[in-house]
Amino acid sequence: MFKITHDGRIHHPLGGGSYVWKKNYVDYILGQLAEKNEIKISIGVQPNGSPHFGTLTSLSLSFSLVKQFKEKGKKVSVVLEAVDTAPEQNITINGKKYQKSLAYTGSINKYINEYEELLEKLSLYSGGIDFEIRMQGDLLGSSKRGGETIEKIMKERQFVSSFLAPETNLLALRAPCPNCGLTDKHGIDNVYEGNKISFLCPDHGRYFLNMGVKREMEVLEYNTPLRSLLESLVYQVLNYL
Repeated sequence: MFKITHDGRIHHPLGGGSYVWKKNYVDYILGQLAEKNEIKISIGVQPNGSPHFGTLTSLSLSFSLVKQFKEKGKKVSVVLEAVDTAPEQNITINGKKYQKSLAYTGSINKYINEYEELLEKLSLYSGGIDFEIRMQGDLLGSSKRGGETIEKIMKERQFVSSFLAPETNLLALRAPCPNCGLTDKHGIDNVYEGNKISFLCPDHGRYFLNMGVKREMEVLEYNTPLRSLLESLVYQVLNYL
């Protein structure tokens, strides 16, 4: 086995939460979640390569934190959000940016097993903590109010996009063309009609998705700011941490 040697010295940079929680971070979190018996910690990754040092750090800290929750009597687990909608290919056509996702190209299958292996090891090291891997298509589908959530954002898209995408003021919702997999990166040519979205492929024309149909809703792709908002709204319903 390849081993990395080091001098044993660790630098703990100040900033963010370290100014607020120098001690008793676990007790603070549990105090905020006193009424919850089950806690899930969600970590998002883009599986476009082998797990790097940042991923190892984030996941290790997650399992360490969850282990401490478990020792204090909580039912706990870790959810790995695999962002399979991340771009594998970026293409510019007539000045507009398009992309093809890891899921569409199948590139996610090259590395996802490595993440699963890492989770299994961290689970073993932390005493058998449960974990699951969830793809982006499962985000809205995991909630009974997933369709309602995305429809509300669509209805308030001008307000939402003014905060999430001030440069374009457009909602970065996208879906792969059923013929070639291209997606309009910034949603420039999207047309919204009630709970339906019309997308434009430069090669194959328009195609539609109905947010009232679960399998169509699960095809949606979104950029990082919009995904973070959706996760927050869905987690409020699911009682995730």
